[in-house]
Amino acid sequence: MDVSKLKVAEIKKELKDRGLNTVGNKQELLTRLQEALDAEEIGQVDEDEHLNGAEEAVVDEVEDVKEEDATAVKEEKQTKKIVLKRQVEFPEEVVVARAAAPKQEITGPVAGAIASSAKNSLTPEERMALRAKRFGPTETTPAAAAAPTPAAAAPKTDAAEPPAKIAKVELSDEQKERLRKRAERFGTSVSPLIEVVDAEEKRRQRQERFSTASDPSDAAPADAIGVAPVVEPATLKVLSLEERKKLRADRFNKTTAFLEIRRDNDGERLASNMADHLNSSCWQQLNQLAAQPMLDHCLCLCVYKLALHILLYLKDQDGHPEILQHQVPEFDNIYLDMNGIIHNCSHPNDNHNHRITQTEIFKGIFAYIERLIGMVRPRQLIFFAVDGVAPRAKMNQQRARRFRAAKDAASQAEREKKNNEKIEGSGDRFDSNCITPGTEFMVRLQAQLEYFVQLKMSTDPIWQRPRIVLSGHEVPGEGEHKIMDYIRYLKVQPEYNPTTRHCLYGLDADLMMLGLCTHEPNFSLLREEVKFSSQAQKTIASPAEIRFFLLHLSLFREYLDLEFSMLKHSLSFGYDLERIIDDWIIICYLVGNDFLPHLPSLHIAAGALPLMYRLYMRVLPTLDGYINEAGTINMDRFIAFMDELGQYDFEEFANMNPDVEMPEEKYSKKKTDDLASLLASTDFANEVEEEDEACQVFSKHPTRELSKDTLHLEFYQHKRHYYTEKLNYAKVTEEKLQDLAEEYLRGVQWVAHYYYDGVASWAWYYPHHYAPYASDVAAFAIRPSKGYHFNKGTPFLPFQQLLGVLPAASRVLLPRAYHPLMLMQTSPLKHFYPEDFDTDLNGKKQDWEAVVLIPFIDEKLLLDAMATVEHHLTPEEVARNRHSIAIEYTYSRHSIGPVKATEYFPKVARNHAIAQPVPDLNIAPHLLVKGPCPRIDRSLFVPGFPTFRHIEFTTRLESIGVKVFDSPAQKDRPTMVLRLKAIALKSAADFQHLLGTSVWVHYPHLQEAIVEAVVDRAQTLTLSKANGNREIIEASTEETQFVRASKDILERYYGRLGIVVGEINVVLKVRMLEGRTFSYSVHGKVTVEKKWAAVEESFAAQTVVPTLKALAPQISQFDTIHDVFKVDSLCFLTHAQNYGYPAKVLPPNKPNRVNVEVQIPQDPPLDKMLSTMEANSMAYLPCIKVCRFVGLPAATVSKVTGVLLMANPKEPRNRINIGLGLKMHMQNKAVPGYAKRDNNEWSYSQKAVDLLREYIRRFPEVFSFLQCSRDRPQNRNEYIKSTDIFTLNCDERLEELKKWLSEQAGSRMDARKCDSLALDPLDVLALEKMIDQWSARKADACTRKLELDPQFLFKPVMDFGPVIVDPTVEFFLLDRVVCVREDFSVPLGLMGTVIGIDTEEGSKLKVQVLFDKEFAQGQASWGCEQRRCFCLSKPDVINLSHGRRKLLAKPAAPSPTANAWTQRESMRSAFATVQKNGRKSGTPTPKPPSPQSLPLPNDSDVKIRAFFTRALTPS
Repeated sequence: MDVSKLKVAEIKKELKDRGLNTVGNKQELLTRLQEALDAEEIGQVDEDEHLNGAEEAVVDEVEDVKEEDATAVKEEKQTKKIVLKRQVEFPEEVVVARAAAPKQEITGPVAGAIASSAKNSLTPEERMALRAKRFGPTETTPAAAAAPTPAAAAPKTDAAEPPAKIAKVELSDEQKERLRKRAERFGTSVSPLIEVVDAEEKRRQRQERFSTASDPSDAAPADAIGVAPVVEPATLKVLSLEERKKLRADRFNKTTAFLEIRRDNDGERLASNMADHLNSSCWQQLNQLAAQPMLDHCLCLCVYKLALHILLYLKDQDGHPEILQHQVPEFDNIYLDMNGIIHNCSHPNDNHNHRITQTEIFKGIFAYIERLIGMVRPRQLIFFAVDGVAPRAKMNQQRARRFRAAKDAASQAEREKKNNEKIEGSGDRFDSNCITPGTEFMVRLQAQLEYFVQLKMSTDPIWQRPRIVLSGHEVPGEGEHKIMDYIRYLKVQPEYNPTTRHCLYGLDADLMMLGLCTHEPNFSLLREEVKFSSQAQKTIASPAEIRFFLLHLSLFREYLDLEFSMLKHSLSFGYDLERIIDDWIIICYLVGNDFLPHLPSLHIAAGALPLMYRLYMRVLPTLDGYINEAGTINMDRFIAFMDELGQYDFEEFANMNPDVEMPEEKYSKKKTDDLASLLASTDFANEVEEEDEACQVFSKHPTRELSKDTLHLEFYQHKRHYYTEKLNYAKVTEEKLQDLAEEYLRGVQWVAHYYYDGVASWAWYYPHHYAPYASDVAAFAIRPSKGYHFNKGTPFLPFQQLLGVLPAASRVLLPRAYHPLMLMQTSPLKHFYPEDFDTDLNGKKQDWEAVVLIPFIDEKLLLDAMATVEHHLTPEEVARNRHSIAIEYTYSRHSIGPVKATEYFPKVARNHAIAQPVPDLNIAPHLLVKGPCPRIDRSLFVPGFPTFRHIEFTTRLESIGVKVFDSPAQKDRPTMVLRLKAIALKSAADFQHLLGTSVWVHYPHLQEAIVEAVVDRAQTLTLSKANGNREIIEASTEETQFVRASKDILERYYGRLGIVVGEINVVLKVRMLEGRTFSYSVHGKVTVEKKWAAVEESFAAQTVVPTLKALAPQISQFDTIHDVFKVDSLCFLTHAQNYGYPAKVLPPNKPNRVNVEVQIPQDPPLDKMLSTMEANSMAYLPCIKVCRFVGLPAATVSKVTGVLLMANPKEPRNRINIGLGLKMHMQNKAVPGYAKRDNNEWSYSQKAVDLLREYIRRFPEVFSFLQCSRDRPQNRNEYIKSTDIFTLNCDERLEELKKWLSEQAGSRMDARKCDSLALDPLDVLALEKMIDQWSARKADACTRKLELDPQFLFKPVMDFGPVIVDPTVEFFLLDRVVCVREDFSVPLGLMGTVIGIDTEEGSKLKVQVLFDKEFAQGQASWGCEQRRCFCLSKPDVINLSHGRRKLLAKPAAPSPTANAWTQRESMRSAFATVQKNGRKSGTPTPKPPSPQSLPLPNDSDVKIRAFFTRALTPS
């Protein structure tokens, strides 16, 4: 039989006759039939196309490929075409290399069809005989045994249901294995027996898993969230659809597993015992509880795991709340740690081949700052802190980082030269070591920052309100600590407000500790999203594209209170949260910081933090006070804690030595024999003598838990080896250990002073790369009677620090006079600049965590050597080598003259920024305000700063896997779960008094909203305000809607926030406070009113706070209309005929009217773009057709067009994506113009097909390997190795592949969401050129003077927040829009064209706009060449095209049968669905004006709407 000539229907018939699976495309069916005919050889057909283990995202995609293949089968049948197997031609040397490799079975089009005429001639009876011979006779029922062919015994369909009439049989393990192999081979089970056996086995396992425990307290709760009680049927029964519906209805009508979370009795008792006095039994419970890791306590949206693990930069994407503009709290002060911004903008791309000019660097820094200030909008202070000269203790770390950076840069440059890699961008390679005080780059940066501050204060209203302090690189001190100095300075001022709201931006890990040190109640950290990927960043992300997150320390403080609340009843000196926080900061020092190395055996990733929390709660009740006394360490108490921590040293040692676990007699005998044989076979008597002496030293201060002499010996030798190898001690003596312990304790005290008081000593530093053991600190430390004292001294000069921290490779950053000191062999400093050096991971896992083993600089030797060459410095260099003071800028209404042009930017004609020096910030320690301000009101709620107060709750530790950045946290670590107290009110009538009133929702973030409806299972109550009367309207509730809303609420609170809401009986439907707007009277008076969102949201009644004492917002006050519409200010028309047109305010004539001069814009001829877009539009081919064109199976195409990770054996940690990156299946993104996804099916353009063919032509080895390994089982944790693909010249071919892939679209272009609408990049480029041509020849805009009622005008006000002018607005591609946001990166009134739409719900909808002109903060992205693109949200723009369409709209008739719930939901509910254009289905359309007022429809709008309806609407 020649299977290649069979049609699809014939192939399926043959497969069905043999009882084989008939699902798949023709090629798979052919292969399956061919393998079935080959009865003598073992083949393995895997119809699921086993994917690479690292590509979990592609697993879901295979199901999509199957659907496409099934569609293709229909196409084959309709066209009656027979496409024979196509084979990719590979070069001869590749074929030879593959022939030499181990033989593998190859299937698919690359290998060609497998033909065997001798085997095809077998009859069915002969094949059955061969099967029986190979697998043995099968035990079947008499009916099955009498069947003439296997087809009769096989199931007739593809269903997985076991035959009901098969008798129960017992099969041996060998028979089961044979039947399973046959099932794997043929894609389906060929015997019903194995199905029955497997079903019985599964049922037995499920019964064992879910059976009732003997002890009820040990049983898992039946009504866990989202999980219904499991009921196992007595027999395997397949339920019908109606039966399943009935069971689901019964499930939801009980107590609704979604609506209640029950806890076992033991857990409830434990939660209550935690609040009781701690007697001996309670202490036992406490120790058992403390034995569990306590790290992953949920921080609501600020997850506790992220807070405590921020040193590790965990990828916790939902750990911070993503900043949405209407959710940003009001901040008084913002502090910018500038070095993070400078690094991001100077070398933002992980690809070292990228070059960037200094002009681009400074523009990027300006854009970054403007983005941060625009988000936060501070009212009182903007503080810029650039790192100045650091204390000597910090310089050691700076020196290590810069030496490592120089070494990495040299290695990268060597690879670039060797591989002749293409350099992107212009300019020289940027040496990040130049971001050090005193370099020419930092001097230029200071000048640009001074220029930028004066520019923004003179032109931007948001910068004119606060004071601006610029502390540049000439001011000594680290940036974040200069910020702390300024906060301490503010707190001692008599006019300081204790409710001041602080926002600190920075990348340093210790910012959390610094923020807590201030004890300010309203303190938040701001930073961008951290993305972890093995691949280099594709493009330089602009500030507008970066997601920023807030971490609220106010909530973190409350979680710390919950963490240590067990101490409230056990401390003899009283529980004080502020002092607990101070001690917590000291504890965190011990895992390492910028000034001290971590203690041995203490690693964050290994659970060091929860270990120390347990020990702290055990030790503190035994002390007479707290450890940290506002920056002064009580050494007796600290050493007591270190003594307890020292017991962990031995435990960690025992874990590393399995022999310690042996029984005592065996252990002692084995070690004694080993030691005796060692002494007998060696003659290193000196070393043995030193070991004995070390043991004697340690034995003077033995560890309490050790009781065996042999264990003493082992542990002491272990510590001796640590000190001799790590610290290079020739001999471990008591004096050396005392000095080491004392220096470490001195370092702990220095760090405490640094955090709480400022720099205690500029010259002190810890003189070792490693720390002592905690047990040795406690054993050998000599307790100072009056604490440690430091000589403050003076900071280094900039050049002194540069020479102390820079490697010789970065000597160009220093004046030429100092170069010989780094290079000449006779220089006294030469040995401080090694060209090569070692690193030591010292228990860490990442290379950047390794200890850099370079010598510490000698201060005296350094200064003496520099003094000999200082006379060679130029006057300009001498000016750079000095300290200075910070500058404070304040706004002046009158210009003080122009701002001079800089080297990179033009002159500013009017300067309104007055500069003056900042006073001395050094405050005497006794004058500092330690702890919280005494005038603080703890009962006052500050909006925007979350808190757990105002709702009663209980806490409990559970392993629930709270979602952290859309992925569950580790379930083996318990999370602090809050359970809200149940409320007695159970019906909607109990809450009807809240209708029409403002409440606080989104607990614990607590945002203001107005109640629109109260809903329970039976009724819905709404408020009618007709005729000024307050009337409550009752309507029935659709229960399914209520259950769905309740489920969403529970999942959000429990799965993301770790809060147990309990049973939901009442739901409040509210509209959130969106901003504020004006109300005008007929007499010209102005009233500011709250603006409520158009979309309703639902909240459980028990999560709503009706009233609370809140801090009033600071809103600008206006008395009359003309205070709002000031002369020469810009506003926008909302009148129908001139919708969205900008207008300039003219002097008024009437008190209640506004005179404006309207600028009637001219629109570019967008209809002419349609012909160009139609010419550029491309057809997308389904995956199956692409497979035919390139001759590859669908799974291979899916892999190669997406992400396919490969590991280089020489660099196993660096994995390379050898996929084209045209799509990302799990993220639902694709590169525009290459791939798209419609109805869950991928399709590709001709450009993608051509790119795939080019990939096959250039690197056939990749596809040959994929075909050879497609049927081989893959380990999910196993990556493809480059040596498996490139058997010849692996390194050269790998570099060629990486270089080629970096030049393709997947590396150069950003992927977009598949459900978004966007123009092709070629169309964007054509549109940009067309608008440039139109702008060059267009006439001046026409103007028209009007006198209008103010209600037809929109005036953007900075304090009012983002307000959507028209909530019913729709967006389409090529719509014309105008920017209406005053304090924004886009200039007010600038017009543009929509080129992309991200279809999200409500105000989250984003539009990408190509503006008519280039502007400073614009982006050159999405296909345009100039910096004129920007991404905006609904409140940022007015859609001019929408105004024209709105005039022609028709009202939608409401459904006469809709009930109260569905009728309201169709209008503005969060339950409504979102269409592709971002509009909610059912949104009412405003009534059109009279025909007399209608303008002529714009012909371009009609054509554009028709084109996109035809071309872009998904099928």
